[in-house]
Amino acid sequence: MLLEKRYTLESSREEIESIINSELKPKVDSLKQSLAEYRNSIESQNETDILSRFESEMINQLEEIQNEKEDKLKFKTSEYFDSQIIETINSILNKILTLSNFDNFSSVHFILETVDILVNGKDKSSYGKGYRAFLNTVVALAFMEYLTKHGVYSPGLLIIDSPILSLKEKGIEKASDTMKKSLFQYMLDNQDNGQIIIIENEIPNIDYSKANMIYFSKDINVGRYGLLKGMTD
Repeated sequence: MLLEKRYTLESSREEIESIINSELKPKVDSLKQSLAEYRNSIESQNETDILSRFESEMINQLEEIQNEKEDKLKFKTSEYFDSQIIETINSILNKILTLSNFDNFSSVHFILETVDILVNGKDKSSYGKGYRAFLNTVVALAFMEYLTKHGVYSPGLLIIDSPILSLKEKGIEKASDTMKKSLFQYMLDNQDNGQIIIIENEIPNIDYSKANMIYFSKDINVGRYGLLKGMTD
């Protein structure tokens, strides 16, 4: 009887061990593996979070440094214009518009806030395209003269593209020939301020003996064919 009970106990133990080895152990090993992976995942996530925070802090610091540099490098034009400079520029603008016989001219003012001009009490934008081109030329000439006579540095060169071509428009935009001739005459009479290069399809009929005229004709027998010498294509 004792042998039978011993045999039964051993069989039960073997059966239990078999179940442990075949079912429970793999589950325990699997759980251990999952736990290890979970820990690794947490550690990786923590490292990622730390790196993300570090990256964010670095970006913020770099942006602050960049903004500080930009603030130091920003050139604020208005800070360099005092009342005397504006008064002088207004005087030059008045002279140019008077000598160029601007239609119905009465007054001109340089506005620092917009870096533009009021002519006859009207903003330049209220004029048509042709007049705006004309006035842009006048402003460029005024600053060229100011820099030449009062500036520390002067470029000594001004290139103007089609200052009067737009004035050929029909209707209320059409300007008098006197206005066109007077502007060109002013530029011819004031060459001491620097070299002026004008690109224009049609020019007023005045004396250009003081200027270097280059006529681009696209004709090898007349004037100059194009910008590059010897090129006909």
